[in-house]
Amino acid sequence: MRHGEVVLVLLLLLSGAGTAAEDPTASGTERGIISEVDGGELFVGTGVGKSAANNSSVLRHKNPDSAGEKGSSEDVERWLANRLSGRLNQSVVQISQGDYQRAKRLVDNDSEYSEMLGKYVNVSEGAKEGESGKQFERSQRNQQQFVENVRSYRKTLKKYQKAKRNGNEQRANQLARELNRYSDRVKRNGDDLKRNLKNVSSNQTQFSNTTRTIDEISQNITQRQTSIAQREFTGTRLSNLIVQTPASFRNPLTITGKLTAANGSALSSRPITLRIGNRSIRTKTDGDGWFNASYRPTSLKAGSAPRTIKYIPQPNSAYLGTNATVNVTIRQTEPTVEIEEAPRTGRYEDNLTVTGNVTAANAGASQVPVVVTVGGAPIGTAQTSSDGSFTVEGTLPANVSAGERRVRARIAQTGRAIASAKTSKPITVRPTATDISINATRNGSLIHATGALTTTTGAPAANQTIQLRVSGRTVTTVRTNETGHYSVVTPLPNDTVSGRESVEVAAVYAEPTTNLESSTARTRIQLPAESTELADWRLWLAGVGLLGLIVGCAYAIRSRELLERDSDSDESIVPEDGIEEPDSTEESAEGEVSRELIRTAREQLAAGRSNVAVQTAYAAVRRHLAVEGADDGRTGLTHWEMYRAFQLGDGDDDSLSALHELTRAYEVAAFASASLSPDDARTAVDAAAALVSEPTADE
Repeated sequence: MRHGEVVLVLLLLLSGAGTAAEDPTASGTERGIISEVDGGELFVGTGVGKSAANNSSVLRHKNPDSAGEKGSSEDVERWLANRLSGRLNQSVVQISQGDYQRAKRLVDNDSEYSEMLGKYVNVSEGAKEGESGKQFERSQRNQQQFVENVRSYRKTLKKYQKAKRNGNEQRANQLARELNRYSDRVKRNGDDLKRNLKNVSSNQTQFSNTTRTIDEISQNITQRQTSIAQREFTGTRLSNLIVQTPASFRNPLTITGKLTAANGSALSSRPITLRIGNRSIRTKTDGDGWFNASYRPTSLKAGSAPRTIKYIPQPNSAYLGTNATVNVTIRQTEPTVEIEEAPRTGRYEDNLTVTGNVTAANAGASQVPVVVTVGGAPIGTAQTSSDGSFTVEGTLPANVSAGERRVRARIAQTGRAIASAKTSKPITVRPTATDISINATRNGSLIHATGALTTTTGAPAANQTIQLRVSGRTVTTVRTNETGHYSVVTPLPNDTVSGRESVEVAAVYAEPTTNLESSTARTRIQLPAESTELADWRLWLAGVGLLGLIVGCAYAIRSRELLERDSDSDESIVPEDGIEEPDSTEESAEGEVSRELIRTAREQLAAGRSNVAVQTAYAAVRRHLAVEGADDGRTGLTHWEMYRAFQLGDGDDDSLSALHELTRAYEVAAFASASLSPDDARTAVDAAAALVSEPTADE
């Protein structure tokens, strides 16, 4: 009986080797790693040659948002925030070292900072209405301005010093005035940057050195410029200011006062420029330095508040500017907006020109911002000229539905001296036919589809959503870039493979909320009847099973007497510690699979496929941990649950650190809808290699 039981078990194992086959289209290195199903879930196989659809040894990973795994998205958000903060820190360090090119490159709009910021916005969407993302964006903008103005100041300073050495006082005076402007900008940018850095992180020590460096740079420039200004210019003072209040567009604002040098001598009989808010007012002083100016406010905030009045010297003046503050009350005036000319019809990408005017109290209102929209989509903005007229030019975007719509002109300000107002005219938006193309290739269990969406006249359709369908079912979506092109890689659904020689892949554009008509392109990809790699795997497994059968039978015959002596006992023979030892042959096979996956991940890294490489490396570690017992058979664990289970086990600090690095990178690669940098992916793959005892790239 015992002999028969051993043989029966081994025969069952052998028969399982022939039936546990997975998708025959998958390559040996990609089969069982990653496949996508409806609901946005990921399956990471822990056993080669097992179906992801019906096998309980598959690790089922849900998107953290849909699974309620709050900690996962928070870890990704924290990781990205640290990377963004690090780039801001490093950029400031480069400024202090005089490497402006490097400092700017770290935070450029086309830098890795912008790429990571996009990922951060994706994973932190909804948190404080996206305020954290806005703070990082403001920090980037202020950092760029800070870099540019520090560089410009120091570059202009060298020119100034050269002009002084050459005795060119007129040129030195002009450059000294430029230095004044750059110095003021550095101070303003530095203050804004420190405020934004304070807002982007609750850990203020993270930016303490950076804030100190910003202060040192700003103070150095301010002190140097104070010395230059005292040498090159004469200070001035505004005094005896009287402002008529309340004022409005209907009742102009009148300002009188006196302009003198710092020593009290009048700046007499000369044209001067005063500035209040965003309005410059030109007037002239009399023989004693007195002046009188008036204007109709349009964009000053309504209400009572202190207002700053500035004296702006001429570019070649020997005097410095100055300012004074007075209390002013501004009341609102209701305006009228008119559209004089606007197109009556339009199509996608048609040039649109809209003209009109803004008036109040029977006068044209100047320097008033106006925005023009069609069907709610912005076309362009403009400021009114001195007579209140405006002209806005733009093109009709795709995101305006075809049909009868309205062209609207609206004053884009509220709570100002000129109140908000709007008007509109009808326009008929006509549909535009489109063409879409597709080219699809298969790589193992993955489909790579590329193509373009254009109008029938060849104009690119940018930022439009394309559905990718396999055998009539939508498997993923992708957006076109600025040139109308798209590229997407997605798993081939398992249920489309069985018994087929080929499958249809279609790119479908169907957006009812646009003025672009629907279009579809189709192609077919061939499916091999049987994977030779899979057959090799089955033969290998059958060989291992046959060897096990022979060894098992020999062992059974050799131990017959022992079995007979123990026939009265119903207890199974186990080691003294009561724990059944794992099959060393299975461990060896799975270990080789894990190492093969690591080698594949390195090849994917070399090919520039960072996200896929990290996911492959993660699959290798999950296989390895399943064999080692760290996964404890709980195949339904998410990646962070698995990490925490490992954390509570017997893993050493180095292994835990490596797994944490890999898990964070896997979270971004699988769920952040963006690409990991090559350096981050390489670090994650090396961490995976260390966990499965595969030498790193450096070794």
